[in-house]
Amino acid sequence: MLAIAPVTEPVIDVWQRYHTDMALKRTTVYLDENDLRDLKIAAARRGVSEAEIIREGVRHALLRNRVWDEPVNLPLVSSGDPTFAARTDEILDSMNLESDAE
Repeated sequence: MLAIAPVTEPVIDVWQRYHTDMALKRTTVYLDENDLRDLKIAAARRGVSEAEIIREGVRHALLRNRVWDEPVNLPLVSSGDPTFAARTDEILDSMNLESDAE
């Protein structure tokens, strides 16, 4: 038997948010049987519509594939060590960044 997690955000709030923040347009998405089954289960667990999960996935995919028109303006810093870039692996190894979970 499938246990459904409690709803974390009322469905009506999600629905109202999308209708007040943006105009939605209808489209068709084709999914294979397994993805559709998993989508239905995830929506039921979260207490949201299948469309909400699809919109969230589209937003994530768009952010992951975004092409910036302008380069990100990050500050440049100097380590003062002209060999720093060539020694990056050595420096990172010496920092002992291994996880405690091992």
